[in-house]
Amino acid sequence: MGLLTLSGAGCTMLRPACETPANAEPVRSAACVVVADGRLLVIRHRFGGLLGLPGGTAHRGEAGTCTAERETWEETGYAVRAVERVGPRNAVSPVFRCELLEEPQGTDPPSRPLRAMPEVLGIYWLEPGQLDASDWRSPAQLEWLPALVARLDHRVKSAP
Repeated sequence: MGLLTLSGAGCTMLRPACETPANAEPVRSAACVVVADGRLLVIRHRFGGLLGLPGGTAHRGEAGTCTAERETWEETGYAVRAVERVGPRNAVSPVFRCELLEEPQGTDPPSRPLRAMPEVLGIYWLEPGQLDASDWRSPAQLEWLPALVARLDHRVKSAP
């Protein structure tokens, strides 16, 4: 699937719709692993000041995929589609591999959407070697996240 630019600023103003399947398992929260050009999309949380994956708390009855997509859009402005669960299997707080529905603009960090300002200090595209447990909100994720980023980047580069 190719990347589609939805706006000139690199961030879409309208969140894509997400339908919650009737058999969706309840989740407390969900997050996205978004990789582009070997770099991982991360946010710096206002509370605690640490880096982490975009994601957050589910709305009542919302599927984990929809939570991950909505939270990523709210925190970064990027529209994404949750494709598959990745990382350790956590039923109530899953992490999904998410694909961008738009192309990142340039190499500079994108501007924070106004709606993200109360909880996000910054948005960054980092290489796996730049991830540091002392600056990471959930350090246990760094046991599997760098290898996943490398694998996803390889998958993208080898796709026809």
